[in-house]
Amino acid sequence: MKHVDLPDNMQRSMASRRGGTGKRAKIIHAAGELEASDKLPLPIELLELLKAKLDTNPQAKSER
Repeated sequence: MKHVDLPDNMQRSMASRRGGTGKRAKIIHAAGELEASDKLPLPIELLELLKAKLDTNPQAKSER
């Protein structure tokens, strides 16, 4: 393999592309976290409703 020196402007261009992929990955990850956090209240509300139903229905506890 032969050693080749790249011009400074080409090195900067390649470095900025590499840096951009990390930023893009962080943005995609953050978007996924936001989407997941939007969906989180639904299961919590469902669990609270089920717990309330069990608390008000003593027969349901004995059937478990």
